[in-house]
Amino acid sequence: MKKALTVILLLFSCFWAYSQICVIDDIGKSFPGATISCSQGISKYNLITNEDGCAFPSDSCEFTINCMGCLPKSGIYRGDPLNVVVSYSNFNISEVVVTGENEEVFSREALRRVQVIDIKEMGRIGAVTVRDALSFQPNIRIRQDLVLGTQISMLGLAGKQVKVLVDGVPVIGRLDGNIDLDQLNLNNVRRIEIVEGPMSVEYGTDALGGTINIITNRDSDNSIKLLAQYESTERYQTSFQGNYNIGKASLSAGVGRTFFDGLSDTIERRYTWKPKEQLSANFGLIRFNHKGSIGFKIEAFKETLWSDGALQYQTIEEQINDSIVELIDLPFAVDVDFTTQRVNGRVDFDRRVNENLSFRGFASTNWYGRKRLTNRVDLVNLNESLSVNSSDHDTSQFVLYNSRSTITINKLKDFTLGYDVSLEQALGKRFIGSQEEYVNAGLFATANFNLGGWVIRPGIRYQYNSAFNAPWIPSVNARWNKGGHSARFSYGRGFRAPNLKELFFFFVDINHNIQGNSDLVAETSESFQTSYSYRKVKDNSIWETEVNVFTNFVNDIIELALTDLDEQLYQYVNLDKQRVMGGRLSHQLISASWKIALDASFFSRASIIGGQLLSPKGGSFQGGLNITHALNKWGVDLSSVITYYGEQPRLTMDDETIITFNQAAYTMWGISAGKSMFDERLTCRLGLNNILAVTNIQAGFQQGSAHTSAGAIP
Repeated sequence: MKKALTVILLLFSCFWAYSQICVIDDIGKSFPGATISCSQGISKYNLITNEDGCAFPSDSCEFTINCMGCLPKSGIYRGDPLNVVVSYSNFNISEVVVTGENEEVFSREALRRVQVIDIKEMGRIGAVTVRDALSFQPNIRIRQDLVLGTQISMLGLAGKQVKVLVDGVPVIGRLDGNIDLDQLNLNNVRRIEIVEGPMSVEYGTDALGGTINIITNRDSDNSIKLLAQYESTERYQTSFQGNYNIGKASLSAGVGRTFFDGLSDTIERRYTWKPKEQLSANFGLIRFNHKGSIGFKIEAFKETLWSDGALQYQTIEEQINDSIVELIDLPFAVDVDFTTQRVNGRVDFDRRVNENLSFRGFASTNWYGRKRLTNRVDLVNLNESLSVNSSDHDTSQFVLYNSRSTITINKLKDFTLGYDVSLEQALGKRFIGSQEEYVNAGLFATANFNLGGWVIRPGIRYQYNSAFNAPWIPSVNARWNKGGHSARFSYGRGFRAPNLKELFFFFVDINHNIQGNSDLVAETSESFQTSYSYRKVKDNSIWETEVNVFTNFVNDIIELALTDLDEQLYQYVNLDKQRVMGGRLSHQLISASWKIALDASFFSRASIIGGQLLSPKGGSFQGGLNITHALNKWGVDLSSVITYYGEQPRLTMDDETIITFNQAAYTMWGISAGKSMFDERLTCRLGLNNILAVTNIQAGFQQGSAHTSAGAIP
């Protein structure tokens, strides 16, 4: 009996050893928790390595190993015991993303193509705000209005058609349709996720051209982060962020200050780039358990921007004696101060009932206020006095109450049902009733289906708006993977509701006659995207090439136009159509110490306005090269980022005349070197941005012989 039992145990142990894959690192240490994806024909399954770093496939298969911080490793398992050595990398191989997904997934597994800017990449370019972080991104262009702030375009569409979120909550306070991304600092940001194309099914209005989701930290480790940064343009940043665990709860708090001293290309007191100060603070508490988490967060922000006026003189008479009166020129200036404040509060919950059912959502309140004060400054005694003209002052406020939640049922093919509802209010004397509001509400559903190697996700949204009729919004996204080959296809209807300013704005005085239009209809778009990528995993490197093409058809575009020549009345109106077509080709190499990314993108745009086809000649090209090299022996990394922005055709309106003009090409280039010490607890970085000293971009205007001029954009 003992002999028989011994034989059985020996046979069992031989079989156990015979069918295993063990993962080890470069020094022979086992790697528990690694994911091994096995493929047998059309059958696929995943294994997780145990504490010894081993997993046990049921049969021979093709496999790919993914583990945190390591290069992926592929091979063929033939049934014999196999040890696989993985190599560590200094770069993220496949980032985790959440935008538009039911839960966190690797970016390669997402149905949409998601670009990720992680915290290390932000550091390499010295990014202080979201504007800085996006400056070198493909298919994105950023311009700067010297008072209104950042203006962005994505896939050739304007910033008003780009959704900006912070952890899924919409950012309010658009000026001229744009969110000033320079007001969104990176103090507590972990990464930024960028999805090109419409996501109106998931996020409702504004998401025609793309979605930018800013993901903040949710660390549960005790930590303190201190940052000090100085730039030769006289911009200074200091910030503190801390995290502390109390049992199952995690407490976080942070403060930051950014000061910019302004830049001027003249000898006068008037600055081309306005001085400003930004103050920010955040506080949050989150409680974790094995089923999920619940928490709250509050954030506050204040920006003061000083727009100093040009030097002027007032002539006064001064009595010298009974017979002599002297004329004296007294210097003065008219200065305008802009103060912007944001206060955001939210409560989040995430609950996994079991492996097949989960809930997540939030409720939030966002408040935005912008105040303009005009002062007359006596430059002799430096006394200031408020302007007596009431139109020189203005205060506008926006409030957004927002709630969103989803339920995901895995047994029903990852079926997700969700809602979002928001109440937005606008307050100020420049709105028709001094206070205007409307309600947006939506129900949406998506489901995943596996069909012959494809994962297909159809989606639908029903939208309600209290100010106008909203359409049904459908979408279809699909992804196919086989070996190193991957393909994606997406169709989506985009949707942008007229905002409160476009509906109810009212500004009439001796110089202005601008009024909203309550008869506006929503902008809609039809968008198609397809992409193919090939990824080759070698022993110590990854090579990946991707090509992407897209087409957007946008209807009923909302623009400000002169509608009554006699009254000089400007109103927001629905124009006709716009078509944007383009594509992108990219290639990247990632190894243990190198990351080289090369990309080139192009789009052309045509507009139909008043039945007239306006198609500026050519299109817009953009190319970039990003190189990072890690000198592991010394703990140093070297980085170079260069982006070429080709000539860009654009349109503008002068009274009733449409003017076409070209914005000149330019190149932005930055380099940096960083040194990490004390197990990466301290990092010092020295960099040089805008090496080619680009200060103004030329713009040439042409419209027959009547309008021919040239200007410069700061």
